Amino acid sequence: MSQELLTFRKSLDDRPLDSAIAGDRELYVQDLHLQQDGIDPIRLLADQIHCDQLLVDKVGASYLFTGQRGTGKTTELNRLRQILISKGAHVYSVDLAEY
Repeated sequence: MSQELLTFRKSLDDRPLDSAIAGDRELYVQDLHLQQDGIDPIRLLADQIHCDQLLVDKVGASYLFTGQRGTGKTTELNRLRQILISKGAHVYSVDLAEY
């Protein structure tokens, strides 16, 4: 690998985008994951989780998300967190890679 390419790779900010940060919102590609019918799967998931919380007398629930590294899981989960917080939910996340 050339030195120029190594320098370029080191200059990249390798972290998930967080929609709570104004600078990150500018980098996020809106509607990237819209389905053909115009449905946003993250908003659909947020609605389902919110309904689940209402049905289980607010005792809470756990959800596990898995997938390959670098596919946008954390970026989309950050979006999901913001949507749920705006609906009044308490959101806690754990990165299993840290354990």
